[in-house]
Amino acid sequence: MRTEKMDEFLTVDEAAELAGLSHWTIRKYIKFSKLQRYVSGSRIVVSRAELLELLRPKKAEGQDKRNDSAATD
Repeated sequence: MRTEKMDEFLTVDEAAELAGLSHWTIRKYIKFSKLQRYVSGSRIVVSRAELLELLRPKKAEGQDKRNDSAATD
């Protein structure tokens, strides 16, 4: 694993609980490379920071430009 502390990693079940998703969804995120998989002993874990980043709402492309032009009108 990287140099991150172990408390910054979550098991698949912990990640699912934090995200409000099923553990199958977390496993799909790992399978389709949306989340990096790490191994701790015999357990699969994911980075809490990477999970939170994945769950963060993304701005639509060009959204900032529309909002900026609306503010100047």
